[in-house]
Amino acid sequence: MLKPTKWIALSLTTVTALSILAGCGGKPGAAGTAGPAPKAGNLQYLTWDETQVPVIKDQLKSFTGAKVTVNTMPYDDYWTKLQTAIAGGSGPDLYWMTRPNYDIWSRLGAAGN
Repeated sequence: MLKPTKWIALSLTTVTALSILAGCGGKPGAAGTAGPAPKAGNLQYLTWDETQVPVIKDQLKSFTGAKVTVNTMPYDDYWTKLQTAIAGGSGPDLYWMTRPNYDIWSRLGAAGN
């Protein structure tokens, strides 16, 4: 049985990953269009929590069928480096997001990109 804090973290990771993947659909309002094909090959996932790496890999592999490489970095550097990587076009395919940061990034149109 998972501890409540691990269960919450697992749930948030799943919701975040699914939200990000859901944002990869086709153009809004384009009736009858299918979104892009699922990404084959390797997915890059970025997080700051080493303890979640095995869970993230298992969840995303079963969901996407792709090989998932999970990279971690210290939380103190996470947001600056993630923002820089995304702005430079070299950001990860998926990344872990907190609710307050998601609100900010989504208003800027950057969440789920």
